[in-house]
Amino acid sequence: METEIQRIVDFIREYMQEDEKVVIPVSGGIDSDVVARLCCRALGKDKIKLFIVTCRLY
Repeated sequence: METEIQRIVDFIREYMQEDEKVVIPVSGGIDSDVVARLCCRALGKDKIKLFIVTCRLY
């Protein structure tokens, strides 16, 4: 598992340019959590911004 995580983290690091930051919309689900954690590991918490989009159902 750690090998796959490192492969994804390396991909994110290679894909991003050094001065770029990432904005990640999160829903509170498991996939949002995984993406946020991988980006945080790859780029550091100072380079990511998370936001939640809420929707009011009538």
